[in-house]
Amino acid sequence: MKNNSLKQVGTCLLYAIIPLIIGIILSLLINQDWHLTTMAIFVIFIFFLIPKGGLFSSSVDYQTRSLNPGFQPKHERIGAGTWEIIRLLSVVLAAFVILLEWTISAVYF
Repeated sequence: MKNNSLKQVGTCLLYAIIPLIIGIILSLLINQDWHLTTMAIFVIFIFFLIPKGGLFSSSVDYQTRSLNPGFQPKHERIGAGTWEIIRLLSVVLAAFVILLEWTISAVYF
C-alpha cells in the first residue's frame, strides 16, 4: 500500500513538473516569456484533468426517452477518485505558484 501511495505522489509531481519543463523549452523556441507559455500549457492541462461529470446526460436521456418511453438510464456515480482530485489540485497549485512568481517578478523587477 505504501509503495502505491509513493507511486501516486510521484505521478502528481510529474503532472506539475512536466508542463513546466515543456513550457520553458517552448518559450526558448518561440522567444516568449516562459511564464506565458507555461501558464498556457497548465490551463490546457487543467481543462483535460477536470473529472468527467454528467454534463450531457440530461439531453441524451431526453432524446432517448422520446424514442423509447420505457427507457431507464443507468445511474452513474458522478465524481472522481481521491487521486484524480489530488492530481488536479497539484496542477492547479503549480499553476498558481507560476502565476504568483510571474506577478512578483513583474512588480519588483
